[in-house]
Amino acid sequence: MRFSIVRKALVVVLMVMTSVTFGQTYFGWRVGPNMGTFRGSSVHNASYITGFNTGISFEFVMEDWLKSDFAKNLSFQVEGSITQKGTKSDYMRILPHYISALDSTYYGPDTTLYTGVVQKVTYLSIPLLLKYSIGNERSRFKPNFYGGAYINGMFSLFVDGDTKRSLSGNPRDDRRLYKDDYMGIEYGLIAGAGFIQKIGGRRTRWAVTGDFRYLYGLSNLGEYRGKPDIPEEQISDVKSVTFLAAFGVRYQMR
Repeated sequence: MRFSIVRKALVVVLMVMTSVTFGQTYFGWRVGPNMGTFRGSSVHNASYITGFNTGISFEFVMEDWLKSDFAKNLSFQVEGSITQKGTKSDYMRILPHYISALDSTYYGPDTTLYTGVVQKVTYLSIPLLLKYSIGNERSRFKPNFYGGAYINGMFSLFVDGDTKRSLSGNPRDDRRLYKDDYMGIEYGLIAGAGFIQKIGGRRTRWAVTGDFRYLYGLSNLGEYRGKPDIPEEQISDVKSVTFLAAFGVRYQMR
């Protein structure tokens, strides 16, 4: 449901932006690696893991709006992408306690701490960026700097390669999705820098691009719903930190 909300929000943003009159407009595609982890009081012994990102972008130069030389280098960029975040950290579960595998008598719950557990989340992401480029229309190479915000809708969550867990400890019984214990929506801030390098002749509309970003999550990823096998302290304060690199191509639409 929440993934669908973010997908609809992306469509609405693109419709609004394409209906507004801008000067130069660019379309881009990119792909690259991520390196991320989780932070917060619920996260212990966390380390970075790798993922990927890929997506498209629409960039709108704002000179028609602001009517100044400064605005010729200022643009607004909206993106739609698939991105992975996650961590390798400790993970707590509350499992039923039995005397032995042959004993079916329930003796109460045991809190079990697992170490080195890899959590990998895949999101549909909508970054909204304000970008400033250095150079002019004749420049073949132009560095840029930008900042903004993002909103993510969760697509999937894997914990040690599995999407489901067993409430009873028996993997064939009562399988539940790990992502049910996480918020479907995440939002945060973006800061970064990049470049464009024109390719082709003097009047070319094509360029290659590079981006390097820092994503700082502001919202809690966990959502305690009273599940008997997940301690509340495991998910009460979990936020993301992600470094991203991406390379792609850009085409000047007008």
